[in-house]
Amino acid sequence: MAGKPVCHNTQEAVPTLRGQLGARVAAYGGLPLPADLNWLWTVGAILCAILALMLLSGLTLTLAYTPDAGLAFGSVEGIERRLPAGWLLRAMHMTAHPFLCWLCMSIFCAASITVPISRRAGRCG
Repeated sequence: MAGKPVCHNTQEAVPTLRGQLGARVAAYGGLPLPADLNWLWTVGAILCAILALMLLSGLTLTLAYTPDAGLAFGSVEGIERRLPAGWLLRAMHMTAHPFLCWLCMSIFCAASITVPISRRAGRCG
């Protein structure tokens, strides 16, 4: 019989996913960022992207829609079946609308709670 097979420890040779991710996060955290950057900038960018998505998908859906009581259902069915990725376009528009409304209303409510009434009255006049 030959000797026992050699078993190599491969844990140190192959970097783990957590180690790679940690290195990337550390490298990203070292990038120079503006001092006044906060989560409101991120929320605003998300709102702008959703608004652009809503405008483009709404314009495309409007061009293919028939605003007639007898033909409306057929035009919506035609959008989903005949337009290339029409079902995806309609689904994106339907999904983005409540998110955009919820985000705008939450920002409005937060601003109306945090801003004193005396400062709000001066802005409207």
